[in-house]
Amino acid sequence: MKRALVPAAALLFAFLVGCLHDPHELRPLQSLPSTATLGSAPDPDHFVFWVFGDNRPAKKSDPPTQTIQDIAAALTTAKPALALSCGDLIEGKDPSDHSRIQKQYADILDVLRPTAVPIFNAPGNHEMDDKDDVPNPTMTQWYSELIGLPYGSFEYGNSHFVSLNTEEVPSLLAVRSPRAPLDSGDSLDPGYLSPDQLDWLNQDLAAHRAAAHVFLFMHHSVHAFKAKNELDRNSAQNLVAILARYPNVTAVFSAHEHIYYNPQAPADLADPMAGSAGSGPRYLVTGGAGAPLQSNDHGFFHYFIVTVDGARITIQLVKL
Repeated sequence: MKRALVPAAALLFAFLVGCLHDPHELRPLQSLPSTATLGSAPDPDHFVFWVFGDNRPAKKSDPPTQTIQDIAAALTTAKPALALSCGDLIEGKDPSDHSRIQKQYADILDVLRPTAVPIFNAPGNHEMDDKDDVPNPTMTQWYSELIGLPYGSFEYGNSHFVSLNTEEVPSLLAVRSPRAPLDSGDSLDPGYLSPDQLDWLNQDLAAHRAAAHVFLFMHHSVHAFKAKNELDRNSAQNLVAILARYPNVTAVFSAHEHIYYNPQAPADLADPMAGSAGSGPRYLVTGGAGAPLQSNDHGFFHYFIVTVDGARITIQLVKL
């Protein structure tokens, strides 16, 4: 049974109220519903977590893909401390059908629940947008109701983790910087971070300067394989400027493109990195968790295993 659409006036009111929130508030991000709850680290300086992105199926009627089921099975066996999803959990993009969206979330949670691993998500365009890839207030509301905060942070061991929502609904006064001319056929909505969210991020990072590492995860990329898939230019520039103030930001994970991509070494398909805190963020794209692959050398199913070893980390690329 379809749920009635939320009246436009109510959505507008909710959106305006949301725009007035205190950007300095605490936003404790919780793991996905029905997945495990994050506990304390037995050894704060030594732990492992996984990262993946873009597991949604090809069609609305399709079940969760075999690839995300394989990743879930591997999670169940390996039992890392936690896992990060960079969005597109579901095919979504249908603000006219609440029951369909609800079922898609239930289906993917049924796959992830048995892992008994705390899994955190940064929403993508398939969770938050309409069929034209425009951030939609109804989809945003349903995400909050069915999954949780669209952005926030949490701590584990010696590290701080931050999820960003790159699919915010811009205010009527927002200045956008589309990637392509109106007649190009390319997306004109490459992701957006509001000033409020960026202000919150700055305050959150300032409060966690003492963390050995900060790991960001989000959907749209600062540095994508194809420029049209990157964050809105103003959002990206403002985000990079904030991150430059905090040398403990170690890595920024994103997805959206259904590939593996290392902007620091574009031709390198080997393990992504080994590095130390304080050397600046490493940007990595991981969009290989089950969505239809892009046809290039970087298009293969995969996930990352991140090992924290005190001030050092390694990120292993696992191909499927």
